[in-house]
Amino acid sequence: MADLRVKRGDTFALAGTRTTDAGNPVNISNYQIRAQMRAGDALITSFAVTITDAAAGEFVLSAPASTTETWQVTRYSCDIEFTSPGGIVDSSDTFTIQVVPDVTR
Repeated sequence: MADLRVKRGDTFALAGTRTTDAGNPVNISNYQIRAQMRAGDALITSFAVTITDAAAGEFVLSAPASTTETWQVTRYSCDIEFTSPGGIVDSSDTFTIQVVPDVTR
């Protein structure tokens, strides 16, 4: 996953698809999905997760503008944790979210 740039104070939405190593979609019905953004060990936010098409492995991470306006202009670390119905926990690679200033306030 490429690093992301987000403007502070904008609504954040990131669409994703859970796939196998071969690139095939994973049915995420009954999965628990969590995603957090951190500065070191400090929790900055836990994203809301909405499954948009479970059979196709599709989901969206989101945060409202009222949340992103509190984020400092810096780089944060994030990953996505998937827990299968059988209890297997698997996380995505860690990626960076760079928060940049919003010019129009």
